[in-house]
This record gives sequence, C-alpha cells and structure tokens, in this order.
Amino acid sequence: MLRSSFLRSLVNLVLKGLLLVSVADLVGVETTSFVAVLGGAGGGAGVAGYADQFRGRGAY
Repeated sequence: MLRSSFLRSLVNLVLKGLLLVSVADLVGVETTSFVAVLGGAGGGAGVAGYADQFRGRGAY
C-alpha cells in the first residue's frame, strides 16, 4: 500500500513538473535554466539521500 501511494505521488509530481515546463515553453519563457535548476536540485537531493544511508556506520 505504501509503495503504491509513494509511486503515485512521485508520478503525479513528475507529470506536474513536465506540465509546468511545457506551459512555460509555450508562453515563451526560456526553460533551459529552469530545467537546469530542477536537475541540480534533484542531484543534490539524491546525493544527500545517498550520504544519509551511511550515517552512523563510521563511513565518514
């Protein structure tokens, strides 16, 4: 149940992000920097999550 709820929320968030970028592009907003910021934020969250799994195990 938890896994399906998480996946549903994740897909919902990704689709809303794609819709936002698509609408901004249609309106004429330059989306390259916007996508770069989202990618950087996603990369930072991924690295933080990866580092968090080693916390307390003496890996630092």
